[in-house]
Amino acid sequence: LSTAFMCHTNAVRAFSELEDKAAHASVARKAFGLAAVLYGAVMLAGYLTFGGACEGLVLANYAGADPRARVAWCATLVSL
Repeated sequence: LSTAFMCHTNAVRAFSELEDKAAHASVARKAFGLAAVLYGAVMLAGYLTFGGACEGLVLANYAGADPRARVAWCATLVSL
C-alpha cells in the first residue's frame, strides 16, 4: 500500500517527462482492463463455488484446516 501511495505522488512528474504520452495511456488502459478481468474472474469463481452464501472475503468460506486455504491466507498476509 505504501508503494502505491509513493507511486501516485511521482506519477505526475514521470508522466510529464514522457515523450509519447499516447503510448502510456494505451498501456494504462490495458493494465486496468486486465486487472478488471482478473478481479471479475475471481469474483465469479467465488460465487460459483459458494453461491449466495459467499462471504465478502472468499477465503473466509474455507475451513481453517484446509491446507490450500492456509497457503492462500499466508500469501495474503505476505502481500500486505
